[in-house]
Amino acid sequence: MRDLDIWVWCCTALRHHPPSKTTTPGLKPYVYKRLENPASNIRLLTVLDVTPTNLICTLREIASPDAEQYDCLSYTWGDPFGRVVNPTPPQKEIRCDGRLLLIGQNLHDALVHLHGIATLRSTLAAIWVDAICINQDKESEKAHQIRMMHKIYASASRVIIWLGPDETDSGDGGVAAELRVVVATMRQELGDSMAAVEARLEELRDGERAEKADLPLIHAIKPDSWMAVRDIISQRAYWLRLWVWQEVMAAKQDPVVVCGQQVMTWEEVRLASGGLTTFGDAAMTRRGRPPPVRNEVKNGDWLAPNLPHTMAWWRDMYVENGADWIKQKFGRLVLSLNRNLYVCWDERDKIYAHLGLCQREQLAKWRFSKSFDKLYLRFWCEVMQRTKEVNFLTFVEDAASRSQRPRMRRDGEKVKELPSWVPDLRCRLEPPSMWDYFQSVECFNVSRGLEASKGLEVFEKQRRMRVWGYRFDRVKRCGETSTEAAERYSLPGIVAMLGAIATSPETPYGSQENAFDAIWTSIAILTDSETDPSFPIPESHKERAMLWLYDAMAAGKVFRKTNTYTQEQERLFHEFVDVGGRELLSNVNQYAQAHRNHLAGMVARVRSPSAAGVDASEPLPALNQQPGTGHIGMAAVAVGGYGLRRMRLFMTEEGWVGKGPESMEHGDEIWIIPGGEVAFVLRSRGRNCRGRNFTYIGHAYVHGIMDGQECLRRFRGVPMTEINLI
Repeated sequence: MRDLDIWVWCCTALRHHPPSKTTTPGLKPYVYKRLENPASNIRLLTVLDVTPTNLICTLREIASPDAEQYDCLSYTWGDPFGRVVNPTPPQKEIRCDGRLLLIGQNLHDALVHLHGIATLRSTLAAIWVDAICINQDKESEKAHQIRMMHKIYASASRVIIWLGPDETDSGDGGVAAELRVVVATMRQELGDSMAAVEARLEELRDGERAEKADLPLIHAIKPDSWMAVRDIISQRAYWLRLWVWQEVMAAKQDPVVVCGQQVMTWEEVRLASGGLTTFGDAAMTRRGRPPPVRNEVKNGDWLAPNLPHTMAWWRDMYVENGADWIKQKFGRLVLSLNRNLYVCWDERDKIYAHLGLCQREQLAKWRFSKSFDKLYLRFWCEVMQRTKEVNFLTFVEDAASRSQRPRMRRDGEKVKELPSWVPDLRCRLEPPSMWDYFQSVECFNVSRGLEASKGLEVFEKQRRMRVWGYRFDRVKRCGETSTEAAERYSLPGIVAMLGAIATSPETPYGSQENAFDAIWTSIAILTDSETDPSFPIPESHKERAMLWLYDAMAAGKVFRKTNTYTQEQERLFHEFVDVGGRELLSNVNQYAQAHRNHLAGMVARVRSPSAAGVDASEPLPALNQQPGTGHIGMAAVAVGGYGLRRMRLFMTEEGWVGKGPESMEHGDEIWIIPGGEVAFVLRSRGRNCRGRNFTYIGHAYVHGIMDGQECLRRFRGVPMTEINLI
């Protein structure tokens, strides 16, 4: 088999379809002429005529994307509404230079509709469309052309986004007209300029705050109008494409958005998108129109759209700061944000769809049959070797998340599992990267002031990475994740930590009160990725963390016959509360007791509908809180549910408390790697001639050392230890 650039295969896997036979008699299939220089030349499409039965066009070659003006079409190869999960082979016939050429239905619809829009008809005089302008059957040509993809879109006069036909448009403008009504109302209520509207939307991003705001015009928007916005923003397959990022962000000017016969500006779409998430979804849910169930794709993942207002922010930053800025955001954009928001039809696109945008080096040439594990390994070795950024290890998902994915296979061939330090981009990034979250917080740097590391080396053939660092401590106890707590109605691991603090005469924190603070701070940290990060954690989070623990205790007492709840748990927790500050937690006690009675009443009703007791329908009391912050009971659920999702509390042999990945266990070691702003959890795998070997488990927060002072005091002048991650 010939050597092919793996870049090409990954970029075009979705767009490669088996050839379909032409059906029109007397016309031969179109035969592409060889590009004189496929590394620089491109083809442009000109649509000459559109009739009810045929589309007539011609292709011509130009010397480079800069040679003349043209437009680019950005669209999806498959069904524009996502009703068909897998793209179908091209079946629509068009006439190109007197011969027949097969294209997809959605592309055919796009060209026909653009021809029918007077303001865009001139676009068809010179337009670049990947499915037509690249010979999809010639791999060597695709190798060169796809490397030019970013330049092709960046050089175009306009990028035209085709969302698909509007099946509701009966001559009144359809969904686009409704979207314009929403945007006009938002401008009238929130501000004349786009900047003013978006600033106000940011202030109102919290759902309850938006609901309580005095905005009568917006609250009066009809559900049908919000439904139209939802149709354009979140129910079009276009927004599910990973490649959208490169095509939209590379554009010279704001893209033009077309739906059916209607043309919308990028500004209108981004404002409507922001309004939908701030006001529309909640308004439709209140009126009995909840968001529809999203399409399920392979491996149990869910499609999630690129929200235009989020993309718009990234595009604004890219236009303002240039390629160097986006290159620095490679980790956030590729390894975290877009990795979690949606999936790709071909999982290799997780790597390749951004490399042109982020200007990363292309990977070496590989055979077409190379397996997933070798591709991911080569990619990660390339990233780590070039960046030397040890903090990128925080983008490696927890092993518990990875274990839920099927083994990497291609055409039934079994392949090796990835090394522990290489991310599987098919998995969600869970837990989230603390380094990414607190990157802008100056005092959050566990290795601040330490001597620079001896370096970072990767050995692809040996499937290992070598770094140097300091062993900080060993894990002695582990608490429960939020899932385990919900399943067991009990927190024996966390209670054991409370007991150790209550009975220990010494603690690295200097007092029991400070040690208990370490518990609630560790629970509360990284609980809401949508808010601005602050460190140290605000005192207000203490109440929420305590409430979550109280809720777990209340449930444990109610269901004590079916779990390991004991009176010792409650005694230790009350001691925890006493030391932590009874005055601050008085309202938490009130709520917890009411919640306990509420649960008891519910259980009694289930066991005997006529049983007397607490009325389970009685609303739980609200707690003292700042206006607009939401019900603190819900906030507490977020603390436990999000803060301990795929994470668990731990205590070390010296008494340090923190939060680490779900897969960590007793005996794991906490390491500090100079240059790393967080602590790392490693599992010893013994020694060999190269030193100590470790499995990478994840990264961790250790309360009391994150500002770097403790590590500087402990390790200044101490030789570093070689670490081999396998």
